[in-house]
Amino acid sequence: MRFQRFLNQLQENRLDGFLISRLSNLHYLFGFRGSAGLALCLGGRAHLLVDSRYLQQARQTAHDCTPCLAEGSYESALRGLMEKLQEDGAAPRIGVEENHLTWAWVRQIESWELNYQIAPAQDLVGVLRRCKEADEIALIREALRLAQTALGQVRPRLRPGMSEIEMAGELERALRRQGAEGYAFESIVAGGERSALPHASASDRLWRADELLLVDFGLRRRGYHSDLTRVILPPGGEEEKRVAEIVRQAAGKAVAAIKPGVEARAVDQAARQHIAEAGYGDYFGHGLGHGLGLDVHEAPRVSKTGTEVLAEGMVFTVEPGIYLPGRFGVRIEDVVAVTRDGFEYLSDPSL
Repeated sequence: MRFQRFLNQLQENRLDGFLISRLSNLHYLFGFRGSAGLALCLGGRAHLLVDSRYLQQARQTAHDCTPCLAEGSYESALRGLMEKLQEDGAAPRIGVEENHLTWAWVRQIESWELNYQIAPAQDLVGVLRRCKEADEIALIREALRLAQTALGQVRPRLRPGMSEIEMAGELERALRRQGAEGYAFESIVAGGERSALPHASASDRLWRADELLLVDFGLRRRGYHSDLTRVILPPGGEEEKRVAEIVRQAAGKAVAAIKPGVEARAVDQAARQHIAEAGYGDYFGHGLGHGLGLDVHEAPRVSKTGTEVLAEGMVFTVEPGIYLPGRFGVRIEDVVAVTRDGFEYLSDPSL
């Protein structure tokens, strides 16, 4: 049970309670999928604060918690709940998500002068989320399959003369038709020299037949995300093809290094070294990948500074790239899961 594992984490970190503010953590622990909410865990129980928009939803779908109506503001509701639950004696240590809850929130809680100690803590729910359960991996695989199906359907309709915004719209409509609850992020569709901008926003620029087109996209399905990048190479573009092949080979080097017990930075280095040996080391600046799940970006961080040790069940992107300013850029992104003795692709790298 996830909630019991979370309580074990509290005990290991010498915490008596925890305030959960990250929405994806509320989804993970309690199945709550609203756009606002807080959970106060204390004494082995969880109290889920939601406003009137989500009270019935929480009562129907949330588990391992007691839904409570937040009348007025969430601040006043939390204060009222903490006042109700406080006891005389030693002040319980309440952990907060130090990388998510704002300093203003922490100072406000402390200003209430209640009988609690507020303790900044790492994201303990995130620690549990790093290694995915089998059903989570299945959901991510399905989100990837739907996204790749959408791209396959729309790709023949992407034609020179269309704007990047128009092509992004075609793709996003296809994602919706496949059953997307929403988009993982703002779709990146960038042609020609704009493909050398790793996170270019789709623009009014028209795609030309002699240009490479880079497409970075994803969807959300049942709360879980997909994230993929593909390039469409121009006819006869020999340099673009050569660079794309180097990037593909770099991805192959990276995944070959994946297995439990390996540091994340070793996987990054395998790809980075291949690109450097091909003469493009100065043109691959970002990390190799990031965790994927209820959030588009989560642990583990797979980069040249990533010291996290890979473990079975971790899911992350592998997305090496080469970006030649003013000319073109190539990034190819797939998603893998760490297995007992290696890895498996959750996306289809052949599509």
